[in-house]
Amino acid sequence: MMNRWEAVEIFNRFRQDAIVVHGTGGMGIEINTKSPSDLNLYAPMPYPTPVGLGLALALPKQRVVVTEGDGSALSGISGLATVANMSPKNLLHIIWDNGAWLSPGTMGTRRHYGPLPTATGGRADLEGFARAAGFELGATVENLQEFEVAVRAAFAQEGPNYIVAKINKTPMPDLPAKPVGTVEQAINFRRGLIERGWISSGHAGVSKGKWLAPDERSAPIVFPEIHSETETGPRPSLEKARVIYSSLREAGIDFVVYLPDSANYFVQRMAAEDPQVTSVSVTREDEGLAIAMGAFMGGRNPVLIIEASGLGLCTLAFSTLGHEQRMATLILYGHNFALGEVRDVHACTRWVAGPVLDALRIPNLTLMDIKDAPLIIKQAWRTVRGQMCPVAVSLPLHVLWDE
Repeated sequence: MMNRWEAVEIFNRFRQDAIVVHGTGGMGIEINTKSPSDLNLYAPMPYPTPVGLGLALALPKQRVVVTEGDGSALSGISGLATVANMSPKNLLHIIWDNGAWLSPGTMGTRRHYGPLPTATGGRADLEGFARAAGFELGATVENLQEFEVAVRAAFAQEGPNYIVAKINKTPMPDLPAKPVGTVEQAINFRRGLIERGWISSGHAGVSKGKWLAPDERSAPIVFPEIHSETETGPRPSLEKARVIYSSLREAGIDFVVYLPDSANYFVQRMAAEDPQVTSVSVTREDEGLAIAMGAFMGGRNPVLIIEASGLGLCTLAFSTLGHEQRMATLILYGHNFALGEVRDVHACTRWVAGPVLDALRIPNLTLMDIKDAPLIIKQAWRTVRGQMCPVAVSLPLHVLWDE
């Protein structure tokens, strides 16, 4: 098995101007020491993969490399299916697999006892996971020569590509901390994209105080044909969904991430069938939040559309990505246990949505009247861009459904 410190040196020969999203622990210090760049961006586990996916989709002409340890990769394993389904040609994923929780296992007194194993220290096979998820290009390498061949091939061909680098458990050498902290690194990253002309300084929907309006090249919104008249009783309103989706588009939204649900179904389907936006369907709300935030960093105008019950999964992403690194996005969430709720299923996770957002200091408000949707959504997006922070808008059932 190879030493990661030496493998990072090989990677650096091929990197050029690739964006690198790195995970937590020693690899972050090593990447920033061996391959210092304003194109390095930190994402805590399990978010390197979704943040990298958001960036890759937002910047399809730029190479994006996600690098993380086996523990981080295992904690976000469901995200592999999302990456494979979206299949960004510019994405390379490198996993440093030592079969152990080496970074936490060498902190403090635990250094004397050795690290605890991850699942790959047993029977789990990360390349097997990737291929089962839909990756066509992948390799597991165990020495520096194989690693160099795999990296060379990955940079010479279209992706997505997945490399599992089997490394030893040798602790990294004593290195100084990163020259800048996480917050400053994110600022430098955004500035680096702007200086290279990859994104504009007013990338997120507001430029010189003016709204990003559709230009002559923008086609009108074509709503899909949906026949809901056969349903009886309370049901999602197609007309109200059109108002909400039109409001999103008029505000400049061009990147939609969603976890399918009944309350937001029509809005989500409109996004999925709109050729003028990038739409991403996910399996976890926090994964979706990280994808949207990555897209924001890459110059897109994202929204995450979910149920309120999923907000509890997003607290780590809100705090580390949203607050520390100013990765922002608009969030629309339904089922907030306000007017129109008729079921008590998962009620405990819905009525706490507001308090959770307040505790995280996420600006949030409730859209009580569908007529206010254009103004509320536009103002919410203006806050996203102006304050560089996530903003949430609650959509009660009486706003989304017909009674």
